[in-house]
Amino acid sequence: MKKQYLSLALAGLLLLSGCASDDKTNNNNGSNDDDNTPKVKVTSYFLDSAVEGLTVQCGTSNPLKTDKMGAFAHYKNELCAFTLGDAPLGSLTIVGTYVTPQAVNPTEHVNIMRMLQTMDKDENLSNGIELPTKIEGAITFGHKFEEESVPFLDKNTNGKRLISAENAQKHFSVTKTKIALANTHISFGEGTGDFYLYANGTLSHDTAQDENGIKDTDIPGTWFVNSDADLSLMIGNSSRPRVVHFNETAPKLGTNITSHGETGKITIFETIAHAETIMALSNKHVSFGVGTGEHYLYADGTLLHDTTDGDTGISGSWFINSAGDLSLTIGNSDKARIIHFTEQPPKNGTKVTSGDYTSTLTIVGPVNKENMN
Repeated sequence: MKKQYLSLALAGLLLLSGCASDDKTNNNNGSNDDDNTPKVKVTSYFLDSAVEGLTVQCGTSNPLKTDKMGAFAHYKNELCAFTLGDAPLGSLTIVGTYVTPQAVNPTEHVNIMRMLQTMDKDENLSNGIELPTKIEGAITFGHKFEEESVPFLDKNTNGKRLISAENAQKHFSVTKTKIALANTHISFGEGTGDFYLYANGTLSHDTAQDENGIKDTDIPGTWFVNSDADLSLMIGNSSRPRVVHFNETAPKLGTNITSHGETGKITIFETIAHAETIMALSNKHVSFGVGTGEHYLYADGTLLHDTTDGDTGISGSWFINSAGDLSLTIGNSDKARIIHFTEQPPKNGTKVTSGDYTSTLTIVGPVNKENMN
């Protein structure tokens, strides 16, 4: 798997995303999994900026509220219904990681976005949407929306007035660009090199080959999408961002771009598989239970292993395979140890299996390769 590691110590997941697009979300009422397939718990994110405080009910589970990142837990391919107070927004079977108002309700999503953005507590959409703790009453999002919005907002926001449809859609265009770009491998044509954009706002950059066929790889940096829906790239020690303007919302392969007066187009646009699992484990000290020893997983795909017998600093390598499992090759072994996680992305306390062995993942803390040498 190409480029499945990070080049920076990882911060928490930001308000970005990048999996199934709105028009590819499955709206069937059932699961796509066979009845005999073990259920896997996953985390999804509701985004128009990240929306905190939205009620979600998935399957037969009790209703819950989205957190400050818009996150909510559910089983893979499970039907989830979303409500704002007593007002239903819509429901869908979630097959990707990220959900938007457009995916939940393609017909009335603009009015839903207007209401969510208007109800943001601090009226600063750039840091997410925080809904009131208690939302009373119901509202419809069809032809009576304008009329019903006045008493609904009077009751829940002390009389705020609706954001315009134009402004709501402009803000959503920024969110859609973030969704399109997060966890992608992208290039802007000959001479620009390759960029690996991760959902936590970090990136890794490989330069193009010079005249001697040499290129720099894994240059760390950060990225974000500005209020004009342009991509801003900070690479290495540069003090000046590279700004990339797209000629369409939700950029894709072939989208035309301009950057500092030069034109081009996106020539590579690929999803980084299992990026959130990679981010969860990269540059981490982990253990998988009694007798398994300690593992130090570095962002460049190498590892060090300390056994329970006292052997320390055994070198090896790791990667995340196509199933989202952790593959460990330690020392001179010619056989990888495969660790399966019961939820994606894994976190401290996640149950793991390896063959007949069952235990839990312990994330002891972050590690820095330079400090271990």
